[in-house]
Amino acid sequence: MPYQANALNERLKYSYLPFRGCQCRSCGGETTSMPASDCCPIHRPPGAVSDVLPGANESLPPCFVPTDSTLDGEVSGASENPNDANSFWVSGIWPDACASTSSSSLLGGGVCLHASLDLVQSGLKNSPDTCLDTSQIAPGGPTRRLYVLGDSHAAMLVPGVKAAFQRSFTVVHTTCVGSGCGFNPDSFFARLPDPMHEPWGHRATYCSLMVQEAWAKLNQTVQAGDVVMAVTASFRYYWNWPGRESGVADQVAFLTQLNNEVLAPRGASLVVTDDVPYLQGRGTDCVLDPTPCETDPTQILRIPSHDSPSHETYYLRGSSQSRNDMLVPPLTAFAASYPNVYFMQELYAPFCVGGTCHVVIPGTSTVGYYDDDHVNTAGALYLAPFMNCFFYSVGLIDMYG
Repeated sequence: MPYQANALNERLKYSYLPFRGCQCRSCGGETTSMPASDCCPIHRPPGAVSDVLPGANESLPPCFVPTDSTLDGEVSGASENPNDANSFWVSGIWPDACASTSSSSLLGGGVCLHASLDLVQSGLKNSPDTCLDTSQIAPGGPTRRLYVLGDSHAAMLVPGVKAAFQRSFTVVHTTCVGSGCGFNPDSFFARLPDPMHEPWGHRATYCSLMVQEAWAKLNQTVQAGDVVMAVTASFRYYWNWPGRESGVADQVAFLTQLNNEVLAPRGASLVVTDDVPYLQGRGTDCVLDPTPCETDPTQILRIPSHDSPSHETYYLRGSSQSRNDMLVPPLTAFAASYPNVYFMQELYAPFCVGGTCHVVIPGTSTVGYYDDDHVNTAGALYLAPFMNCFFYSVGLIDMYG
């Protein structure tokens, strides 16, 4: 079954998303340059050219185009209610046929997608077997594939990934949202993830089925030059449960097996990422005043699960600095062990300036987050040229791809 023809999937077509490459103008729209006050002078990727006078270097794409967040349906007045036309679950990535949703009233429950699921059988969603299939390659499109796999922290990056790599890859994805699921080993699904406050039971089975189906499809379709991008929310490595301290090691072992059995023998590559900085507040609440959402990246936020005393308290790590001891050493060592594995450690560094991680794109008033731990489409597009630069720096693409 092909992608469903809904507005979200139309919006995710390459013809809609702007190309955001490593070599770009730090200021400017599609055809004209913009005043420095309207663009992002603080952060630009290493391949960006210096700011130029209007009319010069117009063939280069802009690194970032500011948007008016008061008019952005993903953040201005957005809510968790899927029946609200301004809901993030309606206007963001989540209605995509290859992303599950946590909203039970919208599409029947937050579950990982697999072939036998009712949502897939009814045509509302697609299984990994469809989402990752070679049929997703458009006529004349890139034959190399970039597979984005993971939880909601993978789903939120899809618009940016498509913008960054539309010239080099056909981007395909299957992602889980709000279910405690992701592209992880079964040990991640063994116990109720208290922060998700959802009945677990059969959901653990759904998670495992999704992983099995995605793995089988990778084994069937991966070719030389393809890339798998695996993303996991950092709090899912360790839910503050006894016995779950090995979450990172379990994930590394899982990805090592994938690399040894599927990717490396075929000449494909694997990219793993750091996680997004967790803010003090929600992006939707900081449109007019971003200050309450700013976060000290050295702080570890201790947040009760859904404000309910019946749930265990779990830890949300502030940024890469406070997560350093948990994520960076093992993922760095993992990448160093294989010539085709890469750790994109500084993915979210562009949100952090002067010791503070921001809800807005630095140097602008554009809100880059929906809530406290999910970037919106504007935030994902802001990261696009940085992702492109990383792939270029490790030799996965050329400068203009």
